[in-house]
Amino acid sequence: MIKKIVISGIGGQGIKLITHILGIVLVELGFNVSIDYDYDSAVHGGKMVAMLIYSDKKIKNPIVEEADILLWLSEKGDKYVARRIVCDEGLGGKNDTEIEIPFTKLSLENFKTKNMTNMVALGKLLSIIGIDINHVHLKEHLPKKFRKQDFDAIKLGFTYRDDAHYIKKKKEK
Repeated sequence: MIKKIVISGIGGQGIKLITHILGIVLVELGFNVSIDYDYDSAVHGGKMVAMLIYSDKKIKNPIVEEADILLWLSEKGDKYVARRIVCDEGLGGKNDTEIEIPFTKLSLENFKTKNMTNMVALGKLLSIIGIDINHVHLKEHLPKKFRKQDFDAIKLGFTYRDDAHYIKKKKEK
């Protein structure tokens, strides 16, 4: 089993941080992990892409041509080819492979800042790939300064369910 995830956004959104945390959690669970970053020289506001591959076997080719999941957090970020696209509200939802989640809105409503958007997105990503946050040492891997707030944001994303989206998909079937 080999899974490929691309996380795309802009510098300053914490793309490296959430990819690093996800990688550590996957290693903790016994997976082999490969991470590669591609970003503009403009650190803040430039394109930022993280490519993460994890597998229960040795990773022979760490190149992502088509991802299993694209977590797309900014219109400025690159939109890669992926089987499933999970994006912030307003970026996608144009076809069956795109799911919009109001990451920024949830961050603002629950934490009064956009700074938790990435952690809400990480929580949703962990849920999608089937990692139970209650069975890993996730808190230990979070930066100490905002550990509680980050963990609360991850829990929010992990448990978030957009009932309108699920109802719409059931009606379409």
